[in-house]
Amino acid sequence: LARGFAVVFAEGRMEHEDAYGTGIPFELDHLDVIQVLRYVGRQPWADPRRIGFFGVSHGGELQMKIVHEIAGRSDIPMPAALAMCEPAVIEFLGLKYDGVRKEANLQFRAPIPDGRIDVDRARQRIADVPSDLPMLVVGRDEDHLQGPFLKLHELLVAAGKRAEWASFSHPEHAYQFGPRRAGDEGYAPDAAQRATLAHVLSFLDRHVRDR
Repeated sequence: LARGFAVVFAEGRMEHEDAYGTGIPFELDHLDVIQVLRYVGRQPWADPRRIGFFGVSHGGELQMKIVHEIAGRSDIPMPAALAMCEPAVIEFLGLKYDGVRKEANLQFRAPIPDGRIDVDRARQRIADVPSDLPMLVVGRDEDHLQGPFLKLHELLVAAGKRAEWASFSHPEHAYQFGPRRAGDEGYAPDAAQRATLAHVLSFLDRHVRDR
């Protein structure tokens, strides 16, 4: 807000894990967020050509699902830029893991080979992403999904997309959501949160506010 952006906070009604791309007849949360994009784009105070899209963890994967699905549609505004922090692109990339879906079985801190994802489907989905759409992928050095974050950026670049990479060190996944409570002093962002926010805002300044 202090930077001059209007801010819309949106959340889908549900996430049905591992349903994306299967034909399971459930309303998935990315479809709700698509409708939010449509709504915002129609408001008199909004410029549909200058909508930035920020998401953390599952919110980062939502962005990739959404731009893949709205590409070529005239009724939904394509975001001007994506800022994806720790995008948990488990379904979008078709990440292959052992056992049930829980954090203990999702330990992919190192770069991952093509064989750990459904690489053909991932490339097909990425092919639909507009080549001129600026994207920022933000990782976390210690994250259990740092490998998929890196893989997403690698595939975007290989496909000729406008993708930037940055990574920060922090002890908690999804630390970009907000500052921790700092005793009696209220909420206060730590150094990594401030640095990440500054990086994201600089990216949005270049591709949304100042375009």
